Amino acid sequence: MTGLIKHKSNIAQVGFNLRELTLNYKAYPRDIRAFLLNVIVSSLGAGVYEVLISLYLISLGYSETFIGLIFSTGTIALGLFAIPAGIISDKIGRKFSFILSRVCMSISLFLLISTVNPVMIFINIALFNVSQVFYMVSAAPFIADVVPEQDRVRVSSVVFFSSFVAITIGNFLSSILPLFYSKIFRLSQDSSGALRFGLYFYVLLLIISLFSFLRMKGSSSQKIPSVSEVLSMDNINIRNFSFLKSVIKIIVAATIVNFGASFILPFFPIYFKSRFNAGTQYIGLLFSLSNIPLAFASLLSNKIVKRFGMSKGIAFCQFFGAPFSLIIGLPFGLYFSSFAFVLRKVFLNFYGPVWDNFFMSLVRKEDRGKALAFINSSVSIISGIGTAIAGYFYKESLYIYPFLIAMISTLIAASIYYTYKKNRSL
Repeated sequence: MTGLIKHKSNIAQVGFNLRELTLNYKAYPRDIRAFLLNVIVSSLGAGVYEVLISLYLISLGYSETFIGLIFSTGTIALGLFAIPAGIISDKIGRKFSFILSRVCMSISLFLLISTVNPVMIFINIALFNVSQVFYMVSAAPFIADVVPEQDRVRVSSVVFFSSFVAITIGNFLSSILPLFYSKIFRLSQDSSGALRFGLYFYVLLLIISLFSFLRMKGSSSQKIPSVSEVLSMDNINIRNFSFLKSVIKIIVAATIVNFGASFILPFFPIYFKSRFNAGTQYIGLLFSLSNIPLAFASLLSNKIVKRFGMSKGIAFCQFFGAPFSLIIGLPFGLYFSSFAFVLRKVFLNFYGPVWDNFFMSLVRKEDRGKALAFINSSVSIISGIGTAIAGYFYKESLYIYPFLIAMISTLIAASIYYTYKKNRSL
């Protein structure tokens, strides 16, 4: 009976967050509304990109090893620029960081998918990832800056839920857009032209999302610095990174779990296509459907915090999700691997709002941009190395190894989160 009551309580929590998202949207502050609109629009495009980019590169005739190097270049470029971007974000404010990100992302993505020259692909994917970092290091600090502490997990859950609903639709569109193009021009839906058409849709959505940021008021106390002030190296001082001693274990844990994930995440579409001969429509539908339970599970993240605390809640999710990383790579057939793919995605992603607020709670407001930049830098550089190595495994059909590495990495990270104790002096 107690289990039934708890189950009904969880359903009620989902309903409450859905009601808040739809009915109370106008009650949110203007900047939060603008940010939420951007999340929905840009996540729609990200869902298309997630499925199509690796399939597009395969359609151009590039090998899995080469694609691994391409993704690695972009990820390492992101990591190298993360700390400077965090410092710049703290100086120019979140609004202008968001605008800069969207402008540069739109241009670099358009150039990336408009050329087949390998050098230009390397350059533009690096620029695309560097552009993303301004958004990445600003999003969580933005929420922490404008939302009262007691409401942050709830607001982050709504943002996270909105993102995954949009990504779900985007994943589904990734199976429809190439098909639509192929019907008009009588081409294969797996042709480079059809896949490129789907990716251009993401460029359009990035431009639309830019206008949502232009509607933001920004901080009234935020002074727009001069170029010389932005480029000043005054912040490159060891004292300004004193926050690291309180978050170093979390940085290590996040780096380890993402290192393992880098062996499988960029290659999922290629894996399902090459090992099981799955088509673009099936892959897009799989990615789309896998986001539905994830989006609803994210709304329950507040329950995890109340019951287990932040660090242990994250650890439990990772402990439960790790085995499914290995199961995906076992030769049990397309549907079995697809089922494991969905469960892994749920357990290892729905604690996202918890992690964001957990990490932000460990550093002071003025250090949040730099702190998030530092962890993004660490994660991206190490993940880039993993992605470069992983391409070889997929090219040689050594599928079990990347998934085994992903599982072991997740279990190690979970152990760190489980034993973590917050510094009481914070």
